[in-house]
Amino acid sequence: MGLRLSDEEIVRRDQDISNGLSTYEMKKRWGITSGEGCRNYMIRTNKYEDWKEKRGEESRKRNKDLGNSFTRGELAKRWKITAGSVDGYITKVREDNKESENPVVINISQEPREAKRYANRDEDIKSGLALTKMPKRWGIRSTTGALNYMKRTRQHDDWRKLRGVKHNEQGNEVRLKDIQDGLTREELSKKWSVTVGSVDSYINRKIRGDKNEKRGLKKIHEDRKKDVQRGLSLEELALKWDIGIAGVKIFIERKSKSDSDYVGKFQSINGKNWFVKNENQLIGRIIRGTLDFIANKEFDERDKVAYDRAMKYFDSRKKVLSSSFSFNTLFEVYRYHHDLKKSGEEKTLKEMAEDLGMPSSSVSLILGDLRKKNKIHNIKSSECLSLLERCYNIPMNSVDISYFTGITSVEYTFNKLSLRLGKRPSSKHVLKSFNLDKIENLTYRLASEIYEAQDLGFNSEEVIDLVGCSERLYDYTTQNKYEIGWNIVKVLREMYPDHDVTRPWVDFRDELKTFQIRRGL
Repeated sequence: MGLRLSDEEIVRRDQDISNGLSTYEMKKRWGITSGEGCRNYMIRTNKYEDWKEKRGEESRKRNKDLGNSFTRGELAKRWKITAGSVDGYITKVREDNKESENPVVINISQEPREAKRYANRDEDIKSGLALTKMPKRWGIRSTTGALNYMKRTRQHDDWRKLRGVKHNEQGNEVRLKDIQDGLTREELSKKWSVTVGSVDSYINRKIRGDKNEKRGLKKIHEDRKKDVQRGLSLEELALKWDIGIAGVKIFIERKSKSDSDYVGKFQSINGKNWFVKNENQLIGRIIRGTLDFIANKEFDERDKVAYDRAMKYFDSRKKVLSSSFSFNTLFEVYRYHHDLKKSGEEKTLKEMAEDLGMPSSSVSLILGDLRKKNKIHNIKSSECLSLLERCYNIPMNSVDISYFTGITSVEYTFNKLSLRLGKRPSSKHVLKSFNLDKIENLTYRLASEIYEAQDLGFNSEEVIDLVGCSERLYDYTTQNKYEIGWNIVKVLREMYPDHDVTRPWVDFRDELKTFQIRRGL
């Protein structure tokens, strides 16, 4: 709970609200670190709607300023906000203009230095410069910023068309030749500087969809098939096809699954690998014989049990020498488990991993079937279960609920609760999606992290770096802070009815206790 305000302070704040001061001015006068704190105060005292109506006059003044040829810097001074916030406001106005019958006139002047910089950017866009080259030339951090600039200046569609033409003219001929030369998917991926999945997508879209190009690809496969039927060696095939020996092997292996003419060649290639496999098995037998000799020496019962289980583990692996664990490691883990079972002591997987000095995932993998009989069950405390029951009917996905509660395995617990409480209400997994150079989703968790960073005093650039989001997502989250933030506050109040929640992020968490029990160790 915060400190109680004096009567004089309450009167002063009410006066500021009735005068329609901005949250920027309020936080300075009230000694609050963020504008969100000012909004929360107004919401709590039921003065937010009146202030919002008063601020409508301020919005009308701002909209008038937008048509008076001010620069971004001048607008920032007049409105007492940052230049970045000016850009965010202009973006919002432009979006509103699309649906408005009376659009706001926007006429922003550019400072001389800005005009030159933007002119250079416009030239790059008109020349069809690649998106990946823009950040370095423009002195910005990411391709997202370049995309935002093109969309803000309404050049994005023209740039895409230009890039499409340029790519078709310059790229398709080169890429088709690479495919006809018989390069593998991996080699194409490296040469084109794209992922293997992008190579597949290109081939499906361009090659297999075009009859002429498809005939060219078919001719390549027919020629290769004749070469294989002639019995050329791997080296000769690699030389003729102008690819590596590994590429030849991959091609033949894939074709052997659908074409019987390739099966014989694939088996002959595989036959050469049998020497390596047999050699590995021979080494494995030598090691096993040595271990058998050691095992028959003066070993006690627990060592023999540990040895038998370690050897059984090795036998269960497909490749004898490629196990990620040494024999000594396996031997120690199984011996430790045997001692633990004999003593009757009950320990969790985490505790066993700490005793052995290795990751719990490795211990779990080694024990394998032994742990299936002695499965660890996570039993949530009564406080934890009560919290999840309160969250059950909240229309929020389990990942976000896990973040706000600090509880893992929320989905598993909800599945158990559904037997008693019925089906959960449908929930929004994503608040907003942005499809720029990559798909970016806004969730309640990400929004809460952004608001928390803002309340802690970080500026917009620092917040974007901290949470790892794009500028567009950040602007959208900030512009819709009242709606999204208020929804988060309502959800948190439902989750934690005993707390006075006023902010859209969790600065408290109950000490939720979990304990693990092991049955039948």
